[in-house]
Amino acid sequence: MDYGVRLLSRIQEEYRRWPDNARAVSAGLQHTGGLITAAAAIMAAVFVSFALADLVVIKAIGIGMGVAVVVDATVVRMLLVPATMRLLGRWNWWAPARLTRVVPATGRELGRLELDGAPAPGKSSASRPAVANSLMAQQSVEMILVRQLASYLFVPVLVMDTTGTVVFYNEPAERILGVRFEETGRIGPEEADRLIELSDDPAAGPDDAGRRPLLTALQQRRPVHARRWLLRRGDRVRLQVELTAFPIIDQEDRLLGAVAMFWER
Repeated sequence: MDYGVRLLSRIQEEYRRWPDNARAVSAGLQHTGGLITAAAAIMAAVFVSFALADLVVIKAIGIGMGVAVVVDATVVRMLLVPATMRLLGRWNWWAPARLTRVVPATGRELGRLELDGAPAPGKSSASRPAVANSLMAQQSVEMILVRQLASYLFVPVLVMDTTGTVVFYNEPAERILGVRFEETGRIGPEEADRLIELSDDPAAGPDDAGRRPLLTALQQRRPVHARRWLLRRGDRVRLQVELTAFPIIDQEDRLLGAVAMFWER
């Protein structure tokens, strides 16, 4: 049971971070496989040691439990569960409307999923155009690539859409902001200004003072570099950082959003 809880929890965490079922299953298995294998090996060694007992019943129980742990950790947890989740695809994340109301923390993710283009439980067919547009925006190739790149970088990165809403930030940015992305989800412009506390750097040039790099990148569709003081919310320490913001523009010259990267000086 512990193996399954840890594996499925990690897969769900990856899916919340990046709504791609195949990637979530693969990443969850990659991050928990070593831990599950080591735990199973320890348990199997303990049970098999019962074979040294004098009583035949104890020997049988020990060997049987040891074999059961090995089969459960390898064949079931590491093979059957990931393979089944990979085949089920988006059905893994469907839940009845009543359950999403009872469990709002997961309902936020589960309730917005739709299967085969049909509206989610409780939604009328009149909402299909809005849902379709939302899904198209979420599946933009350029934004997907930007988010994937940001998730592999070791510098704090924020990704923003054209409305100024923060749609993703990576783990280094989580350490600065003091909250995980899977806990906040998308952050509106006003909330983002409160969470990302930037102030002017007196050492910067006069042309740099007062500018908002991300908004400039969005409005003027050009890269912006600035020096700022950034508040690290975990310990309330102000960091002197250099901030680079640049717009995300697709091949049809459409503005999709902007990216901000921070370097501590």
